[in-house]
Amino acid sequence: AQWIDEGAYETVPEQAGDINGDSQLNVLDVVLGVNIILNLVEYTDEQLMLLDFNNDGSSNVLDIVQMVNTILDN
Repeated sequence: AQWIDEGAYETVPEQAGDINGDSQLNVLDVVLGVNIILNLVEYTDEQLMLLDFNNDGSSNVLDIVQMVNTILDN
């Protein structure tokens, strides 16, 4: 959600892989994703969904690899 001038929240579509919600796909998302996969941090269902970068219904190291490849290609 994003704050708008009228004092309400507007729903903004999340980007796959943007686990920390900063509207960017970068190394911070990769680090958070690894920590989620290793169960080292608490996370929300939404973060787990955003971590499923390859959209196969599972959040795992394959998603991290694809995220890193996407970051390096940009």
